[in-house]
Amino acid sequence: MGKSTKRERQKANKMMKDLERARIENRAKRIKAFSILGVILILPIVIIISMVVNSATTPSSYTAKIVVSIDDKEIGTIDVKLDEPNAPKSVKRFIQFSSNGIYNGVEFTQVVKDGNISAGSLNADGSGSYGNTEQVEGPPRDFESGDLIWSPDHSQTPLQAGSSFTFLTGTKKSEIFGKNGINQKTQANEEQKASYRFGYIGYITKGIDIARKIEALAPPQEIDPATGKPKVDEKGNIIPPEPKPLKVAKIIRITVYKDGKAIKVGDYANITTTSTSTTVPNVVTTPTQ
Repeated sequence: MGKSTKRERQKANKMMKDLERARIENRAKRIKAFSILGVILILPIVIIISMVVNSATTPSSYTAKIVVSIDDKEIGTIDVKLDEPNAPKSVKRFIQFSSNGIYNGVEFTQVVKDGNISAGSLNADGSGSYGNTEQVEGPPRDFESGDLIWSPDHSQTPLQAGSSFTFLTGTKKSEIFGKNGINQKTQANEEQKASYRFGYIGYITKGIDIARKIEALAPPQEIDPATGKPKVDEKGNIIPPEPKPLKVAKIIRITVYKDGKAIKVGDYANITTTSTSTTVPNVVTTPTQ
């Protein structure tokens, strides 16, 4: 009788231990299940919040593709990074002109050997602007080959942009566009040299070889038949050739992209950059001379 009672008690204790073990295991399983469910429910919320925060804090990226031709034959595309963080007014202005289709079909009016190519002016000699001019930003560094800048304003006003733009295409530092955009040839004194800078827009990321095909259309240096050397003026300075290209080079179209998505022609009113400028290029009224 005593042995039987002891076995039954041991059996009952084992059963209680098994039940307790099972209870603990089930509780652990429930906790794990709730944890997984919590992650499943919370993760999308975290992702959405992260996306909202990132979209609010990460600046948009603006790029442009400029398709060009020589004698009406397409020769390729120049890809440009529009440097909005360093030049918000310049980039906004360029986007507004481009998305209006102002540059589509215009000619490169000036090309300089180992220097630059320019387009977007009102007149064939490179002067005039489609609409009003505006004060813009200078470069964040010295200009380099491949930079996209605003062509110099004929009033010689520092950092004044019209509609004409210039690609720097020289393989070495151009004497025309020196440190900080100083125009070494046209500025008469050190005070002017220290203050005169061209507006900065961005830089070529791909296709500088295409831009240099247009630069190659620059007229050759005129030679004085009497000396066999380049023609000089009365002060002995070399007279540069007229910068009109030897063939007709055109912009077929410019497409601007915001975060990889094309901005539609005529959609300029919806452009938002970090620029605080409220000036909008007057591209639909009488152009300025």
